[in-house]
Amino acid sequence: MRTDRKLLVVDDNFDYAETLAIQLGQRGCLAVPAGSVRQALDLLDDDPDIGVVVSDVRMPGVDGLDFRRVLAHRFPKLPVVFMTGMPVDKDDLVPLHVIILQKPFSIDALIAALAQLE
Repeated sequence: MRTDRKLLVVDDNFDYAETLAIQLGQRGCLAVPAGSVRQALDLLDDDPDIGVVVSDVRMPGVDGLDFRRVLAHRFPKLPVVFMTGMPVDKDDLVPLHVIILQKPFSIDALIAALAQLE
């Protein structure tokens, strides 16, 4: 996985996002946590160096799949890896070819998913 791209980790459980960002940092990645979609969009607007988003699917307000649709319009080349603690079902409008990691997952599984984006 390229460590020159800054990662944005988005989860409504900010402690989880922060912990994941720290674990990624221990692997040589620069990662920034966000506790909401609004905070994530603000960070993306302020930091053009963010090159990958790791986002929870189930979040209050705007969920991760809707967040991806916003990203597709505002930042069309920004890749996203999803994570979820709840199953994705047939009612979810999941785009083709997305990566969804089921929580709990290992940091190695996330690194492998991020490597698939390259």
